[in-house]
Amino acid sequence: MLIINPNDESVDVAEVFSLPRVCKAAQQAGLKCGGSYDILNGWDLRVEGKRKELREHLRTLRPRLLIVCPPCGPFSQLQELNKMRNLKGYLQKLSEGKMLLRFAMELCKDQMDRGDLFLFEHPQGAKSWSDPSVQKLLHDSRVYKETLDQCMYGLKDHVSGKPHRKRTGIMVNCESVAKRLRTMCDRTHEHEHVMGCVKTKMGWKTRSRMAQAYPPKLVQAMIQGLKDDEKSRQQSMVTYSVFTVESLETDDEKKIVRILKRCHENLGHPSNQRFVSMLKAARASETCLKLAKGLTCSTCREMMGEKSHNVSKTLKDLEFNDMISVDTFELELDWRKVKLLNVVDLATRFQVVVPLWKGIEIKKVRKAYRRSWKRWAGVPRILISDGGPEFGTEWTDMLASDGTTQRNCCVCTLAEWNMRESGVCVQECLFEGSAGSGTQDQRGSRRVV
Repeated sequence: MLIINPNDESVDVAEVFSLPRVCKAAQQAGLKCGGSYDILNGWDLRVEGKRKELREHLRTLRPRLLIVCPPCGPFSQLQELNKMRNLKGYLQKLSEGKMLLRFAMELCKDQMDRGDLFLFEHPQGAKSWSDPSVQKLLHDSRVYKETLDQCMYGLKDHVSGKPHRKRTGIMVNCESVAKRLRTMCDRTHEHEHVMGCVKTKMGWKTRSRMAQAYPPKLVQAMIQGLKDDEKSRQQSMVTYSVFTVESLETDDEKKIVRILKRCHENLGHPSNQRFVSMLKAARASETCLKLAKGLTCSTCREMMGEKSHNVSKTLKDLEFNDMISVDTFELELDWRKVKLLNVVDLATRFQVVVPLWKGIEIKKVRKAYRRSWKRWAGVPRILISDGGPEFGTEWTDMLASDGTTQRNCCVCTLAEWNMRESGVCVQECLFEGSAGSGTQDQRGSRRVV
């Protein structure tokens, strides 16, 4: 076996922005925990010094799974409804919330760079999912985004006993954990809304605060997912294990490079990327990983063939309304130019084109989208747009409240492309329709469209 750190004292689970929730159960399951870091136990992460201290501490501690759940209150829909009651306080909380959210994304990125795991959790309808820092991490191919209903994991109201659905979004860079956290409501029970206050032995409390505690089944699902990952990781390690008597836990870079070259040869000359992933799985130090990325091999250079051209990337298996793309384009009629909203389902190539007679302001586009697509097809899981001005803040806020993930990318005019693919142009359809109906005036053209 490849000896990376024979005195590895890293932990299995640690939590940030919460008191111990998963750590307690993890200890009972025989895992080693690194504690929790929350304002209630002395870690006020609004202070820059505390954030730097925690980041360094986690770099030394190296938890295998870091659970991150920054405050979701500033991003909730209820806060948006009540913001005008105290606008100054709302903006202050929103500023603090964004700062903590982006720090959370830095911690998640640190975990991935070290070859470890992270789990980020927020309500599915929270505006935090549209924050640029979260979107950037979601676009990483190593990251999975899952949605679950906590009623299926045992979350209930403390007074009525009815289940709380509490649809929750999970972002994690571990497939084994992601598979355990995707159960949706089976619709066999009635839900209690997470709204209002209830009287408990400790006095009046809001349902939203009481629902912040993870139900035991959800905690067990996280722990079991981590165990599944550890099992698969150990099995995969067997496929490329190699014996060496030296340890890579040394500060001598020349010695590290010598050992790395020997391991590289014994492993059959894997690519640098593959070799680094092996070292990450073996929990090598950052110095070791850095040297491995720049490792050169004369044998690999001789065997390297000519680089192939880039190939197209195919979409994963999709169902209808899993992923749609929206765009706006302009057509020139005899009597005026007209803007149109184009919606394409990427699984079936089903297309809807809607005229925007009154312009392409955000409110007009949003209304057309709701009327022509969302009302009958339902809420899509992912929506792709070109990020134009007609898809601004109000548009992204609407998608966040719906639970739709938005992705921005530079795309061609989808309407032209999709219609030409079937051999027909939208403009030709309009002209043919006008000619067939015998109407060439404004009223007739509107009826054809």
